[in-house]
Amino acid sequence: MTAWLKTIETALDERTDPVFVFVRDDDGGRDDPALTRLMDLFAALQLPLDVAVIPLDITPSLAEAIHAQRVAGAAIRVHQHGYAHNNHEIEGRKCEFGPSRSGDAQRSDIEAGWRLLRSHFPDCADPIFTPPWNRCTDATVEALVDCGFKTLSRDASAKRFDRPGLNELSVSVDWQKRKYGELVCVEHRAELASRVLRTHPVAGLMLHHETLQEKDWQDLQALLELLAGHPKVEPRVMKTLTGEFSHVS
Repeated sequence: MTAWLKTIETALDERTDPVFVFVRDDDGGRDDPALTRLMDLFAALQLPLDVAVIPLDITPSLAEAIHAQRVAGAAIRVHQHGYAHNNHEIEGRKCEFGPSRSGDAQRSDIEAGWRLLRSHFPDCADPIFTPPWNRCTDATVEALVDCGFKTLSRDASAKRFDRPGLNELSVSVDWQKRKYGELVCVEHRAELASRVLRTHPVAGLMLHHETLQEKDWQDLQALLELLAGHPKVEPRVMKTLTGEFSHVS
């Protein structure tokens, strides 16, 4: 076992209670072969996976691939990842549902995206919304509540909205975290993961299948094999954690 993986195993060994773990893979609809490979890996390890799907990027082949995985017994759920994953901000940080857009414009995109998602995935689409780049505004939250969404998922570092009627279930570890455009080394990612897995009741892992390189796939498989086999880990899909464990970072 590599040193970075041992760091995570030790953190899990030190827990008294199990940790609920969910995995959110973003940008569904982009690089479908990589997503299929990811789904195959999760299915082989019997781990659940939540795919945040970009509505306008859904293809018939993607819908068929996810349906086939589910028919074969894989625990895969999908939810809405923005609408087109386009940046609408002229300056500042990228954001699809940001301050430059009115509440009506945001609501229109959310409604249209939700219709697309349900039409392609009628049996596994959950009313969960992950905004592109993990950023959104108060107007987004109001639109989500109006449209019947139950959960907002972003990064744990984002300030909570605390809007009645909307749970927040955030990812706490970005497994492909980048700094100055470069992937942070696996040792640093493992150290962050170990701190979360040692102390938090819920740990959310964020992936981006389309950016995984071959070495990343090897590291990810090692991590997932550890999580799948450790007695202190209880893997879950996101929809089962949006009540009691909402607002957890």
